[in-house]
Amino acid sequence: MFNPLPRGHVIAPFVPGDEAQLGPKVNPYFGAIPPERLQVGEDHALFTCDGACRTKIGISPRRARNVVGSWDPDARVLTVVTFNLPGAAHRLPYVNSQWETQQNPYGGDVANSYNDGRDPTTGTVLGPFYELETSSAAAALGPSESQVHVHRTHHFTGPLPALNRLALTTLGIESLPN
Repeated sequence: MFNPLPRGHVIAPFVPGDEAQLGPKVNPYFGAIPPERLQVGEDHALFTCDGACRTKIGISPRRARNVVGSWDPDARVLTVVTFNLPGAAHRLPYVNSQWETQQNPYGGDVANSYNDGRDPTTGTVLGPFYELETSSAAAALGPSESQVHVHRTHHFTGPLPALNRLALTTLGIESLPN
């Protein structure tokens, strides 16, 4: 969990391509997300992480890259999360984390971002906070079996040109949003 960022954004890179072959670029949770809170481009999404409205997005195994991040323009902090992503991730099952009874419990996302704030339906608030989440593939493990999932969180601060270069090399975006 991270403190909400009043002007911040999650940067969710994904594999570009035809939705008929790869599925949706971003999976919204809790219904439609207002366009001012989620902008989806050809190879990444910008998702508001201000803790003002309960929303969540996910990136499917067919679209996932091994990185997700967030940008705080006020404190000039770039957060980059890297994680291991199996080469055959698009063929592996991932637990579905939708908050509902599951019709496809192993049709979930690899990377998610949750922004907690006021639920537009119930008015409840758990936070405010936001999350950058990653998941391992689901595995039915027997005794003495294991699976490793590595999730690393890095926080960077410095001159904006250096942070933009880092954002380009890690997240694939040319410049950080204001």
